[in-house]
Amino acid sequence: MIAALSLALALATPAPTPSHAKAWTPHSAAALLDASFPSEQVCQTALDAAREHERLTPSKPVHNLSYARLFAQARCGSATHTNGVIWRIRMHWPRRP
Repeated sequence: MIAALSLALALATPAPTPSHAKAWTPHSAAALLDASFPSEQVCQTALDAAREHERLTPSKPVHNLSYARLFAQARCGSATHTNGVIWRIRMHWPRRP
């Protein structure tokens, strides 16, 4: 997990994630969700590392939303940018009935 997280962080445009000893905060989660990645693989690696970090070190929910649920709704998607295609983490919330 540490190697995957390190690779994702090294290859990504700043995508801060908490260190293995720190909990997620709204700021650190927002930074990850605002990051751009050079490829789908790097994006997915960063998302998988975030999910694993939350599984191993659960953080306190914010407004009754857990980080595990937040990351479970996340998917990597491409976007066109002036310098080509970038990859971002996007949220896919289920529709309410």
